[in-house]
Amino acid sequence: MFGLVDADRDNQPTADHVIEWPVAMIENLLLEPEAIYAALRPFGSQTAATSPAVVSDVLRALVSSRVEEEVQLRVRRSLPVGRLVLDLGLQQSAAEQASGQAEKWATRLEGLDIPGLTASARTQVESVLEGGSGLERFHGKRLLRAAFDRLGVRGAGLSHSAFALAVAAHAAGTERTTRLTAQAVDRIKLYFPPRVPEALSELGEGGPSSLSERCAAERESWEVGSPEAGGREEIRRALFNVAMQADDPARQNIVSLASEIGTP
Repeated sequence: MFGLVDADRDNQPTADHVIEWPVAMIENLLLEPEAIYAALRPFGSQTAATSPAVVSDVLRALVSSRVEEEVQLRVRRSLPVGRLVLDLGLQQSAAEQASGQAEKWATRLEGLDIPGLTASARTQVESVLEGGSGLERFHGKRLLRAAFDRLGVRGAGLSHSAFALAVAAHAAGTERTTRLTAQAVDRIKLYFPPRVPEALSELGEGGPSSLSERCAAERESWEVGSPEAGGREEIRRALFNVAMQADDPARQNIVSLASEIGTP
C-alpha cells in the first residue's frame, strides 16, 4: 500500500511507501483551462467560461491575486503550532489557563525572525511566479473555489463539488495531468524494495553478484525518481530462480522481496 501526500509540506517524506505529488494539493490538477471549459461548455452562456482562453485569463488573474496570501501561508507554516488544552482538575479558571498558554506561545514567537521568514516566503512565491507554476504550487482548493465563483458556475445550477467532479472527468488523462503525475505514478507502479541486494549478499559466496549489482542499480533509479520499466519481469524471474536454490529463511525472504518489485 502507498500513501500520497501533497507537496505543500515542510519536510520531504522519507518512508518508501509515502509518495509526494508534484502539486500543492490534488485540486491543482483540476486547474486546467481546457478541462474547465470542456466541463462548462454544455451550459453555454450560463457561465463566463466562453472559451479556454477566457478560462486561462481568469486562472492567471487569480494566481496573481493570491501573492500576499501565499506569502502569509508560507510564513504561518514556519510558526510554532499551539493548541489550547484545559485541565478541569486545576484550580485555575479556563481563562487563566488560556492566558498562561497564550503567553508561552507568544514567548516562542519572540524568538523567531518574522521579517526574515516573510522575506524568505516572498522569495519562494516570486520564484513560483517566475517559473509559471502558480497553478501547481499555489493553494489549489482556494484557486478552484475562486474560479468557480469568478466564472459564475453557480448560475448554471452546478454545486462546487459537482463542478470539481465534472472538471476531473475532463482533466483525467490530459497531457498536463499525465506530465504532472507521471513520476509519482511510476514510483508506485515500478517500486523496487531496498533490501534485495542485501538479501542476495546474505547467500554468501554463492550469491549472484551481477544480479545484486543490477538490483542495486534499479533501486538507485527508483530513489532518484526515474525507475526503468524494462527488465523488471526478468529480474523477478532471476530472483525466484535464486530463491529455489536457497534454504529457508533466505528462500522466503527473497521470494517476498521479489514479489514487491513493481512491473509495468
